[in-house]
Amino acid sequence: MTKRVQRSGQRPRREVGSAGVPSGKVAYRRLSNPLQPQRSFSDDQIATLHDTALRVLENLGMRVLNEEALAYFRKAGAKVDTSSSTVFIDRGLVRQALASAPASFALAGGSSDRDIQIGGSSTAFVCIGG
Repeated sequence: MTKRVQRSGQRPRREVGSAGVPSGKVAYRRLSNPLQPQRSFSDDQIATLHDTALRVLENLGMRVLNEEALAYFRKAGAKVDTSSSTVFIDRGLVRQALASAPASFALAGGSSDRDIQIGGSSTAFVCIGG
């Protein structure tokens, strides 16, 4: 029950611990979206976008300034131009990486009860910085 305190000339306000607060804890780190995903692009548009991204990775490449990351790309089979720190990734390597990627995974928190599920129907609200 809520006890109201009347202040002069103002609306009454509720005391701390008032009604309207959920009785149980909400698992905000485990939210699930019950709605179907909305399509923003047609299948043809998605295919065109994907093909363009693959052409950029194959022909223009991407500049990677971290030596450890360059070594990782080289070991995975990408062509690395060390003079410009540019990595060129062919379609087959991208296809292989996409096929091995999980549909969902846990983003590790400070402890296991603070992990955030990424992917599937999970909804995540997280701060990312670097």
